[in-house]
Amino acid sequence: MACGILCKAITTTAFGPQSCTVGSPTMLLNLYNPGAFSYTYYTYSYTPTTQQATIMVEIEHDPNAINIDDVSVVDTSSQQLLTNGGFETGSLAPWQHGTTSVGAVTAGCGYSGAYCYWDSI
Repeated sequence: MACGILCKAITTTAFGPQSCTVGSPTMLLNLYNPGAFSYTYYTYSYTPTTQQATIMVEIEHDPNAINIDDVSVVDTSSQQLLTNGGFETGSLAPWQHGTTSVGAVTAGCGYSGAYCYWDSI
């Protein structure tokens, strides 16, 4: 699986009209050179068009560090589709680093719980 900084493949059920071309990414958020900011909650609705989707977080040319915590993907019945989205196992698994990542699961930086994913470029 090719991925940017941090990615996780999940299995989904395709339904509804196709909202993007197969093989093309759908960008949900772009924070270009944002500077420092406090915890911010982001939420999105997305309809998958294939049986497998990849969640990718790409951090590029950011002069600051970023903490990622409490990543959640639920289906229409509110069933959690991710494993270790809060990084509370203290490990990155089953998430994967990209080729340029220096990030790590770190204690004491999370919004909730004991751990988060920290990265800086």
